[in-house]
Amino acid sequence: MTTNIRNYGIAIGRLAQEVKVGKLHRDGSVRVFFTLACPNNYKNSDDGSRDAQFISFTAFLPSRMTGLTAAQVESAGPNACKLTPGLGPFSLLHKGDLIAVQYHIESSSYVDKQTGETKYVQNLCAQSIDFLESQQAVADRQKRLQQESAGVFCGTFSNFDS
Repeated sequence: MTTNIRNYGIAIGRLAQEVKVGKLHRDGSVRVFFTLACPNNYKNSDDGSRDAQFISFTAFLPSRMTGLTAAQVESAGPNACKLTPGLGPFSLLHKGDLIAVQYHIESSSYVDKQTGETKYVQNLCAQSIDFLESQQAVADRQKRLQQESAGVFCGTFSNFDS
């Protein structure tokens, strides 16, 4: 895909939540949704903290990436939503991962069926992602998070000693 310099951006931040998979299309393609917490480049004048902007992205994964064929989706019928598509590089993402997203903006419109009013929508569509942390750093964070959540669920509060 060539980049249109007039409609292009880069966002750097941490994944705010796990990647969500959208509806599986008839041809085996799927859309994924994710949110990045991108820190502001200025500090809050009240307390010196650095707030973040939470930016939502959409990515389209073609059937060649999901590994599903139109025939598989067709044969699954109403149960097609239960097929698990491959998510390519998105399967490697976890909440908290530091990534860079190259994106473009897509505009669309629709008519609200209840009011008859035309609504305009803009989506930030991810073109590519770059991992900005080593696999070891990601694995260490995941291990620490699992240990912390296990400690809380088991009722131990050893991390909160005064």
